[in-house]
Amino acid sequence: MAESDRLLLRVFIATDIAHKMLLPTRPTSVQELITIMREKFKPHLDFDFNLQYEDPDFGGQLCVLSDITELPQKAVAKVFRSESDTSSTGTSDTELLPHALARVQTWPDVFPLPLFSYDVEYVLEAGNTAYQNTGKTLKLTRAQKHDILENMAKTMHTFEAYPSDNSALRLESQICAEFHRITNMNLQSKFYAELDKHSPRQKAARTGKTAEAMRSIFTAFDVLTEQEDEPDIADLAVALLSVVNEDPSSLVQFSPVRIAIVLEGDIVLNEGPNLADAFLMMFGLMYALHLDYPKELTHTFNFIQKVLMGLDDFKPLSPRLLNLKNDLLVKV
Repeated sequence: MAESDRLLLRVFIATDIAHKMLLPTRPTSVQELITIMREKFKPHLDFDFNLQYEDPDFGGQLCVLSDITELPQKAVAKVFRSESDTSSTGTSDTELLPHALARVQTWPDVFPLPLFSYDVEYVLEAGNTAYQNTGKTLKLTRAQKHDILENMAKTMHTFEAYPSDNSALRLESQICAEFHRITNMNLQSKFYAELDKHSPRQKAARTGKTAEAMRSIFTAFDVLTEQEDEPDIADLAVALLSVVNEDPSSLVQFSPVRIAIVLEGDIVLNEGPNLADAFLMMFGLMYALHLDYPKELTHTFNFIQKVLMGLDDFKPLSPRLLNLKNDLLVKV
């Protein structure tokens, strides 16, 4: 074997991962060299790629390897995914951009980790092994962090946080479960316990003191408007749609014939038991789905969130709500 036939290569199969490769004879073509590399580093190069090498004629700058005779006997080669490879994932330091992916799935109970680029998967696997053996934690480069964040974002974007048909949260039990998952708090128990605490003198039944407290909140901050028999809900951001008797004794019916929750022009929860529970479910939905409170009801929902539920957003209460809170505490 002639010494000049040998190839000694330092092959970067990923950004920060290089392997030494000694070939007794020079391959007859670039494609043959790619085939040899794919076999040697199986399964890590199971994607379409091309090769670049550090060209001594240009001070070690990278050049695409198109002719096997151009490759020096001792050289540094780098693997680059082909543009046609659909599994390619970016690892540059560019800004993360939104992906034009359709949101086709509802949010899962267990989030599935996506497959990252080879170099990140390799580093993570090595890091897990090192941590199990020595307890040493892993430090990632900026490019590796970028790859992880971009692939996580792409996967998250395929899930519908707020499905257009609201199929994920159409039952009272589902709303309560999602609220508990986010806040570790029982929506109904917490709300009514706090409402009892802020109600005068005695414990509040849902149709007694609860109703009076709810009436006070509505009267203080909301504008009541009469609706037609078949109201147009297409442009409603959030509303409670009640079916009442023909001759209601009050504009606010706490136990209507039927009550439904409307979000963004769609009835998402029908057959609510009473106004108080329906109103609470409406709050739970907006909080769980991170929806902005309607301008006309901002004070109402902020009071429920911050005072009754204790879900602080680290913003001070408005003077109006602070006064209401103090008034209720004084009357307890």
